Amino acid sequence: MSSKINPREKEELLKKLQECLFEQSSTKDLNVESLARLMHMSRPTLYRKMKIISDRTPNELINEIRLQKAADLLAAGDLRVFEVAKMVGYTSQSSFGKSFLRQFKVTPATYQRAKKIMDAA
Repeated sequence: MSSKINPREKEELLKKLQECLFEQSSTKDLNVESLARLMHMSRPTLYRKMKIISDRTPNELINEIRLQKAADLLAAGDLRVFEVAKMVGYTSQSSFGKSFLRQFKVTPATYQRAKKIMDAA
């Protein structure tokens, strides 16, 4: 595969990747190996294509999707932070909190409170 990818192929690949990630985001066993299998490609091919289309690694994308789903869950309901962490595949609440803070620049609990305040206004 060349270092170029046509826009249509890029769009299709991103759509398929997003579908796989959203479907499997709550699976704690979701990793690059399983993602490559879901995408019907080898691990090196997945890395190569990801580098071309997004400049992010598969691990970074897996984490981003999990955190986005967590943000949606926190904003939508009265779930506790540890419940959301478990639902999106984190086994450690502290690593979830650190990742969430890095991604959204706010703790999960603060994010949830802020969303409730904004929804009430």
